[in-house]
Amino acid sequence: MDHYEALEADPTENEAELRRRYLSLARRYHPDQLTMAPEATRREAEEKMRSVNDAWAVLGDKARRLRYDQTLFETNIETAQAEWKPFDDTDVPEYEEPLVPGRARPPKWMTAAPPLLVGSGVVMSVLGGILGAAVLALGLALIVAGGVSFVLAPVAVMVMSARSEKRA
Repeated sequence: MDHYEALEADPTENEAELRRRYLSLARRYHPDQLTMAPEATRREAEEKMRSVNDAWAVLGDKARRLRYDQTLFETNIETAQAEWKPFDDTDVPEYEEPLVPGRARPPKWMTAAPPLLVGSGVVMSVLGGILGAAVLALGLALIVAGGVSFVLAPVAVMVMSARSEKRA
């Protein structure tokens, strides 16, 4: 049992709170308070009073409490390091299929179309600067179509997901 448990305290409590806890426990377990109690109860109270006094001797002194807290901290780190095990993700399933039955994923062409349209539009625009206005217009049209498809593709996927949820 550590000293904080003996005083029924939290390590974040200040000196005044620890003192109040000590005095409360001392009043409850002091042998003079239990003169009429059965022998077994008095013995338990004496043991409890010893642990409360030992705890107060350490936690009531600033320097000793600081050393005790440091020792407790180091012990907790050593325990944590000894008990640490890396996460084993071998049994974690890969979610390749949609969670909702049905076709909730977009077709591959729908995910590939927007960047391909924008990319080919940029290439055509560069070539249009060299070859003429017609090729430049085609390049700009492809860029616009790619931008529109960047907006419409997610909308289409949401509509497909909503339809598959209604079917399920």
